[in-house]
Amino acid sequence: MNVPTRVGFQCMSEDTEILTPEGWKGYDEVEKGDTIKTFNVEEGIIEDQEVNRVFKRKYEGEMYNLKNRIQDQLISPEHRVVRKKFNSKGYIVEPIEEVEELKSPIVVPVAGQNSNDDLEISDEKIKLMAWIIGEGSMDTAGDNYRSCNRVSIYQSAIKNKDNYEEIKGLLNHFKLDFSEFTQKGLGDEVQRIRMDAESSKKIHEWFTHAGQDWLCTL
Repeated sequence: MNVPTRVGFQCMSEDTEILTPEGWKGYDEVEKGDTIKTFNVEEGIIEDQEVNRVFKRKYEGEMYNLKNRIQDQLISPEHRVVRKKFNSKGYIVEPIEEVEELKSPIVVPVAGQNSNDDLEISDEKIKLMAWIIGEGSMDTAGDNYRSCNRVSIYQSAIKNKDNYEEIKGLLNHFKLDFSEFTQKGLGDEVQRIRMDAESSKKIHEWFTHAGQDWLCTL
């Protein structure tokens, strides 16, 4: 968050990662002067800030586990926690000891409003690229050169029918040609939706022209 800490000593577990423009990094990968993503408590937005100091020390003692279905934080005593104010859209910063005494459930933000300029890209393209990143694969070079770099997306047509239909709808929206195969591994059957050479080439061009900053925003 963009609130300067008191002199050290409010710490998190060593496996905690911090988001940077280059991706998630551990404490031993962040240095003074680096740019990191911070949460603006007053505005409720994510913004870039420069690291002023990196503090680390060996600690043995009591820790607090702030955990729910979307986060699992292990933090030291007196560590300050950002939470949403009750009956308000604003946020407040409180020591973990005070948070622990609250009787009502709290909301700890794990994201913020996007303050970046809108990208010149359609929602449909964003959705399809996200499906490829999350559920896709790419063939590697083999004996058959035509199979090289072919893009596939995997999804269950039974358990995740809505997702399956959305993926096919997006492919048809962009007039991308594909074939389907039923595969079964350790779990249930899934459909392998495999794009042909020309359609795969088009997908590669999307990602090639995107650039690192563009993909981080995506």
